[in-house]
Amino acid sequence: MNHFTLRQAALACHAKEYSLRCGGLCPYTGQDPSGDGVLTELCTDSREASVGCLFAAIPGERVDGHRFIPMALEKGAAGVLCQREDLAEDPRYQDPRVLYVENTLTAMLQIAASYRRGFSLHLAAVTGSVGKTTTKEMIWTALSARYHTLKSLGNQNNEIGLPRTLLRLDSSYEAAVVEMGMSGLNEIRPLTLAAQPEAVVLTNIGVSHLERLGTRENILKAKLEILEGLKPGGALIVNLDNDLLGEWYRREGKDLPFRLLPYGVESADAVVRAKNVVQSHTDCRFILCFEGKEYQVELPCVGMHNVENALAAVAVAYAFGIPPQQAAQALKDYQPSGMRQRLHPVDGILFVEDCYNASPDSMTAALRSMQTMDCPRPDGRKILVFADMLELGSVASQAHHQVGIQAAAAAQQLFAYGPLAQQTVSAAREAGMQCAYWYPDKPQLIEALKGCVRRGDLVWFKASRGMELEQVIDVLCREKGDE
Repeated sequence: MNHFTLRQAALACHAKEYSLRCGGLCPYTGQDPSGDGVLTELCTDSREASVGCLFAAIPGERVDGHRFIPMALEKGAAGVLCQREDLAEDPRYQDPRVLYVENTLTAMLQIAASYRRGFSLHLAAVTGSVGKTTTKEMIWTALSARYHTLKSLGNQNNEIGLPRTLLRLDSSYEAAVVEMGMSGLNEIRPLTLAAQPEAVVLTNIGVSHLERLGTRENILKAKLEILEGLKPGGALIVNLDNDLLGEWYRREGKDLPFRLLPYGVESADAVVRAKNVVQSHTDCRFILCFEGKEYQVELPCVGMHNVENALAAVAVAYAFGIPPQQAAQALKDYQPSGMRQRLHPVDGILFVEDCYNASPDSMTAALRSMQTMDCPRPDGRKILVFADMLELGSVASQAHHQVGIQAAAAAQQLFAYGPLAQQTVSAAREAGMQCAYWYPDKPQLIEALKGCVRRGDLVWFKASRGMELEQVIDVLCREKGDE
């Protein structure tokens, strides 16, 4: 962080103008036992609290962060955000470093927004039903070809993660890229207003959050809130290959006061396009078409969805002054983050770790990628290891059935576990897949895979994060590597 004090934070979040220890004086009068009250970082976990941090106490369903305010103060926190005035009578909370606010989450965003206004830099924001993190990582890779670039860590894309990212800015950064996620309406709006992006990327509109929002049109409405923080003349980067985004852009997007850089593989009216996509089992190559010129792009990952993500990265880089050729060259160094389609070649077998999350949209993308990939050897088989997609509500049964149909077209064998995955196996068998198996737990799944997987196979693992399918990969990689 650059120099930012507790007083500045208190003013930004409209802290209550009293301090229990200071006899009615406001808490940002300088009477701060931590010294000059300069903040070093924002944290929400008291175990991470350190000297100079701003600790935000967040009330949760199981654990109330307010319980840990005394611990954060003892560790030397320069300030604390507290929304529970009922704690005022407790001597442990009578400290001038405690800022009493209406809402801790709102206060975090207000402080982050105030801090962000102190920087003049290129900032891109990404949202969409799937692909946000991968697109963000590719944008970071492309921007890093010219700029010292900050990125949100992991998928810190909500009212907690975004403020933490913005407060990591310092004067050394020339650019930044952040994610913005949501589960309902009116959640992205405060994020984008705090971040004030110069470029916005809309990757796709799928069925994630359908249980809460009801229709894909409502999901689109929620995602479009990101435009409220984009200043006139900023870059609007939209995936025209997505049906809803394409329809919206052609109907309304062209009339918006933004610099328009739509992208796509299949859409003829995309400004940033790809053609001649060629995929192997480890990478993909395509021709980037932009403003009448063509550029060769090589990605160390697979899948048409990653081609789309790369197009978005090139568009952001161009909006921020980086030539397409330089951005394309930089993407050679892209590395998948987390458990997103990470390749593990072990003893002639290629394991694809794609266990970060799963939704109907990401499953479709994964199976399309699997279908176009080559096995490590001509006699190899394509094997899908699948577990439940969670939090789909009323569409869960239909979604798992559809995965089975798609799996029958993409793979030779299916191994699955989880109650919902039974429907996937049944649908795969109905669609003609002869080798489709369901197991009640991971140990039985592991034993079955041990006896089946052989050299030359392509084995793709896909499930919601809560199913912890990566544990199966760990066992198989270890045992196959020891053979």
